[in-house]
Amino acid sequence: MIAKSKLDELARDLSFEERQDLLDKINKDQADGEGEYFIHVELEDEEKQRLIHSEIEKLSFWKKFVIWFLKLITGKNREQVYITLRLREIKQDIRRANPGITGFETRDLSVKFIRHVFDLYSAVYPLAPFYRFFSDFQPFQEQITLYLIEKVFSHTKKTIDDFISVTELEDIFGQDNGQTNLTQLLHRRFDEYVRNIPGSVFTKLEVLVKPFFALKNIVLFNYKELFHYFDYYLPPDILDKKYPVFRTTSAMIVVDHLERLYYALYYALKNLSEDFSADPEVLYVYQILERGLSLKKDTERVEEEKEAIQNDVAILQNHFYAAAGEITKFQAVVPLLDIIKFFRKDPFYRLRFYLPDLRLKQVYTQALKKQLKTEMDEKIFKIKDRVIERKIFELFSENSMTALENYTDSASETYIRMGLPYFSRVKSLSLLYNYIKKVYRVLIADIVQTMNEYIFASHKRTQNRLVGISSSIEELEDKILFFDKSLSPEEDRGKTLHRLKYNISTDLAHQKLFKSFIYETDRDVQNFLEKGLENLNNFKVFLDEFFHGPAESTQTTLRTLVQYKGRQFTMRQLLQLILTNIDDFTRLLLQVMDMEKGR
Repeated sequence: MIAKSKLDELARDLSFEERQDLLDKINKDQADGEGEYFIHVELEDEEKQRLIHSEIEKLSFWKKFVIWFLKLITGKNREQVYITLRLREIKQDIRRANPGITGFETRDLSVKFIRHVFDLYSAVYPLAPFYRFFSDFQPFQEQITLYLIEKVFSHTKKTIDDFISVTELEDIFGQDNGQTNLTQLLHRRFDEYVRNIPGSVFTKLEVLVKPFFALKNIVLFNYKELFHYFDYYLPPDILDKKYPVFRTTSAMIVVDHLERLYYALYYALKNLSEDFSADPEVLYVYQILERGLSLKKDTERVEEEKEAIQNDVAILQNHFYAAAGEITKFQAVVPLLDIIKFFRKDPFYRLRFYLPDLRLKQVYTQALKKQLKTEMDEKIFKIKDRVIERKIFELFSENSMTALENYTDSASETYIRMGLPYFSRVKSLSLLYNYIKKVYRVLIADIVQTMNEYIFASHKRTQNRLVGISSSIEELEDKILFFDKSLSPEEDRGKTLHRLKYNISTDLAHQKLFKSFIYETDRDVQNFLEKGLENLNNFKVFLDEFFHGPAESTQTTLRTLVQYKGRQFTMRQLLQLILTNIDDFTRLLLQVMDMEKGR
């Protein structure tokens, strides 16, 4: 948004209608991301008269006498006479600058004038592909900024690893709310990094990129529409030979186009130095992106085409040099502002320009955020996989997981290439199955048996509840094993799957049935997982209730020493071991399920 002081400065001399027009253009240009425009400043009558009186006072005695004499013989007031004289001077200035460029009596623009415009068009024509790409392909401006920032700032950060180490990443994902915690940490470090970049860095960056913005309007000016008024129809995608057949046209018909052309010239000349030379680094980035290559991912292809890219950069540099030269020449031989003033019959005609801040810091910030997000999206599942594998290793200690034989994702890559679904809950179902088989039955069920012997022997109702929960968990292992076996080639369900795979790449009917089969099977697996989480949660609730029982006998029982695997524990310690183990597992299972859902 424009700073208030800047807006006040722009609007100080404007009428209400002009202020509204200015505001509309600001809003439109900010929405379009351009922010480049001009506005005609219409002086109030009082101000115009004050300006005229001030200028008359500075005239020589002889000129004041001429004004008085013309006022006497024409009957016009002094202001009208002065404006007539000023317009006459402007006409003489135009003739001195370029005789025959206009027909003052016929109030038209000549063929000579439009030929100068055609010379300008011919010089900028080779740059049109560059600027269409520059305007239409937003990542180009972002990539230019990212690429050049390294040229002016030696402490740039470009990757996730520059902000947070791999070890930190894995540790954060190993915690609850890992994704949220990571996002918050990255935001903090990113904001701190951007905040500490010296302002001089973006000043240097602006020096490199400003000339490219300067030429954009003059290259993309609507020459086609202007030429139409001179009876010339611009052929698409071709530069006509010099000179096409033109005809004169009324100056007032095209005066709005002249204003836009003048703005484009002004903006170009304001931002081009005398020794302007298009930065080859920017053109290098353009040539790579225009070929559909990536600066980061296609380094080998870029190296292979390096010679061709450098040749194209050199050619484009020459086109920029020629265009800058023609712009300077056009400005010298075509007094565009004087032509506008003369045909507007207003020697005090003024255009107010808004030359925008390029907002390079904002562009850089947005571009770097996008780059980091893309990188994170690419590596997020690998990080989560490593974290989960580490947790699984810690959970099962030396016992490796036993894979399910038939419910597998071994052919998932093939199905993905064909746009087909695949078994998506393989890891989570395998994890639940192995936990019940290798941890629950081996460790927790043994402790449950100990609890029954020491605590609940005389509490049949509580004992039955505990046995019921434990049995539900153990039965789930058998159900999962039976389910997996049902998918084997010897079983009906497995035979159906095998038949559906036949000709699946070409048979649309088979594909439709295959999708239904996969979705139905995954729904069954989802039920197993939800049932497993429910049973484990019931177990935790049961233990929590016992832990926090108010009766003194309960607390005494928890302090009871028992023998377990050759060591002595209090019953509280054993129960806490179960709670911690189940809690760690359920969090891990939910992480795996969430990761599978994300894929």
